[in-house]
Amino acid sequence: MTALVRRAQDARALRDDVSGMDVILMMCAPHYVTTYVPEAAPDLWRRYLGIILDGLRPEGARPLSAG
Repeated sequence: MTALVRRAQDARALRDDVSGMDVILMMCAPHYVTTYVPEAAPDLWRRYLGIILDGLRPEGARPLSAG
């Protein structure tokens, strides 16, 4: 994942302050969230994935907290 993140950052398609671990955890988040939402639409995960992916783009990015 680290190599993939570095390639995306080198191509200016991913924020410079995102790590491989960030991406791994964000890949798990949409499934986790929708698993615990009663009566969630089957494709609700797509909404959260879209929000996450938009936040990874470098355009208009604000600094991230150390978290």
